Amino acid sequence: MQKADVIAKCIKGVYKYGLSYLNSAKEEAVMYRGILKNFGSENHDYKGLLRFREIQDGFLFAEFTPHNDILKFITPHFLKRMPNEKFVIYDVSRKTAAFCMHGNCEFMEVEYIEAVDSAREMFFKSAWKKFYSAVGIDERKNKKLMVSNMPKKYWKYLPEKDIEKSD
Repeated sequence: MQKADVIAKCIKGVYKYGLSYLNSAKEEAVMYRGILKNFGSENHDYKGLLRFREIQDGFLFAEFTPHNDILKFITPHFLKRMPNEKFVIYDVSRKTAAFCMHGNCEFMEVEYIEAVDSAREMFFKSAWKKFYSAVGIDERKNKKLMVSNMPKKYWKYLPEKDIEKSD
């Protein structure tokens, strides 16, 4: 059953039985609570795991591919944390972006963003990869622990994971 169908059936159930329907054991109510849990969890995770990089014109750029449409929910978090920055958060799968400059934000549909790393970003990315390789002990690599701390779906945009693609 699609998310929209579950939500529609829950709305109907709430009208018919009252708010207590959402806490019932009915199949749609259980599925709805699962959808909310998944949405909230992903929303929370990306607030801590979204990786920004410096691109042209001094903008910070973060791209991600979430399962849920959370762009409008995570952007206020970054606006509060970086009120004086220019940044773009791009949801690759939905082709939408939040363009934020000095506390103001616009959401737009964008087919593709040509983000070119700044020279400074390339330097730091290279330094980070060298540091990551230098401190890692091959004999002590624990892939299960790495996955439990940060699931693989978040690794796509991490520069240090480019090193491990051969693993």
